[in-house]
Amino acid sequence: MEMLYSQPGLNYIAEPLNLWYYRPEKYWKMLPEYDQAQFIAFTCKTDEDKMNFLYTGLLDKKLKLHSQWCWWDRDYSFIEDRLIIKTLNANTLIDWFAAQFDAHIIYLVRHPVPYAMSVLHTGWGPVVGAFLRNTSFCNNYVRNAMQECENIANNGTHIEKYLLEWCFMNVMPLTAKYKLWLTLSYEELIARPDKICELLSQHCDLPFPKLMESTLSRPSESTQGGSIADIKQGGSIRQLQKGAALVNDPELQEAYERIHNCFPVPGYNPYTIFPDESLCHFGTIKDG
Repeated sequence: MEMLYSQPGLNYIAEPLNLWYYRPEKYWKMLPEYDQAQFIAFTCKTDEDKMNFLYTGLLDKKLKLHSQWCWWDRDYSFIEDRLIIKTLNANTLIDWFAAQFDAHIIYLVRHPVPYAMSVLHTGWGPVVGAFLRNTSFCNNYVRNAMQECENIANNGTHIEKYLLEWCFMNVMPLTAKYKLWLTLSYEELIARPDKICELLSQHCDLPFPKLMESTLSRPSESTQGGSIADIKQGGSIRQLQKGAALVNDPELQEAYERIHNCFPVPGYNPYTIFPDESLCHFGTIKDG
């Protein structure tokens, strides 16, 4: 989000579906049904109408929520004509968003092992149960793997649950037959910042790709603890190196192997931090 916000004329709304962020009471009434803070599938027309009302209001600027107000921020634009909405907790609705709104959708994904360790360190509980309770999701994606997935959800380690959670969150965007969004991997963004920023510039008609690239040396709002120090010391490439070390950890590799064999999701594998060629825009990224 910070990369795009660096462009003149842009403002942002940060995670309107994040239930841990403060929101006035009227916004709670606009939310569709959710389970463990996850918006997985609409259970009725009312839920779809609520989500449509919320995002239409945000895009039309009739609703304000978690937007940038700090006029002394280095990237603040006094005249704004475009809006970025950073959305989490609703990956499985990405096709609905793409069909519903005339907007450029950018889907950013990272390797499941660093994701799992990051969530573990924040102290958030696993949300695999929310997906397994969702009949529509299970009918579409789990089916034959239901028994093994339930076993992991009930008896697996925390890391295994977080890895399965990653699979559930990303299976729809990564396997959709027709993708009406631009998929980017965090790893290719860090390994090839100039090329990916140029790609973003062309896709979203943004004028200053070098300005986007410069933001990679700044910790984002969601960056925590030691990661902030790492980025300040060695840039985002240091985060990629830490992720590679996690992927090569034998215990974590074994955990991901089990999950990958139970519920394979294309894009990544247990043996390298870098995404498969299917996720790369400029050819396979080589280790080292």
